[in-house]
Amino acid sequence: MDNNEKKLKLYKIEHLEIDSFFDCMSDLLLKLTNGKLYKSNDFDKHFSQFMVCRYLSMSKHLLPYAEYLNTVQTTLDKKSFYQLAYSLIPKQKTSFIRYIKKPKKAKEIETSEQTYQYNDLFEL
Repeated sequence: MDNNEKKLKLYKIEHLEIDSFFDCMSDLLLKLTNGKLYKSNDFDKHFSQFMVCRYLSMSKHLLPYAEYLNTVQTTLDKKSFYQLAYSLIPKQKTSFIRYIKKPKKAKEIETSEQTYQYNDLFEL
């Protein structure tokens, strides 16, 4: 992302224009709007309490916040949940959190088992 794209994204968030869920997460982690993003017209459309908890749980140092927010997500509405999350989560240097993927070993084991079964059919 070049400098102009970063400036445009920052401008949109400061003026409460949300394009995706990740704009909401950027605001929660980088503290861009002083907790006013819920006033945006698109807030209900793009903000998901479940996804906030899931996204936070992929970072080891944010995991305690994710666990607590997960316990209260069903009792709070979106606005209250956002305000609580905004006040709890410490400001981060970046909003990037690496997505945790399933290990590839499981896929390799499945492939070898399928190959073994396939070969057994032709040995008859």
